[in-house]
Amino acid sequence: MDKYSFRPEEKKLKQFAQATLGTSLFFWGWALFNTMNMTGFDLGVVSFLTTFLSSAYLLTERGKRPTKITRGFVLLSHLFVVGNYALGVLFSFTVLKDKILTVFGTYCALFTIIWMGSAYLSWKLITDVMTIGQREDDEMANLYNF
Repeated sequence: MDKYSFRPEEKKLKQFAQATLGTSLFFWGWALFNTMNMTGFDLGVVSFLTTFLSSAYLLTERGKRPTKITRGFVLLSHLFVVGNYALGVLFSFTVLKDKILTVFGTYCALFTIIWMGSAYLSWKLITDVMTIGQREDDEMANLYNF
C-alpha cells in the first residue's frame, strides 16, 4: 500500500494530474490537427506534450513524495503552455487587425490566464504533498525523543 494513498493532499494531486493529462491530450491533438491542416507549425504540439508528460510522471510516481525537481518540471511545463498562448495573444493583436485574429487573441488571452492558474495550482498541490510527507517524517523522527 502506498504511504500517502489515503492523504487528501495526495488525492487532490492525483485528480489534478488526471485532469491535466486529459486536457493536455485533447489540446495536443488539436495542435497536431492544426499543424497538419494549416500553414506553419502549432507550438502546442510541443507545449502540450510537456504538460502531458509531467502529468503522466506525477501519476506514475504516485505514492512517492515529489521532489523539488519534479515540482519545477511540472511548473515549467505549465509555463511553456502559458508562453505559447501569450505568443498567440501577441501575434493576434499585433500582426493584422482582423476579426478572426481578434477572436483568436481573446481565446489565447483567456487560456493564458487559465494555464497560469493551473501552473499555480500545480505548484501548490505538489508543495502540499511534499509538506505533509516531511511533517510525517519529522514526527516519526521525534517520536521517541522525550
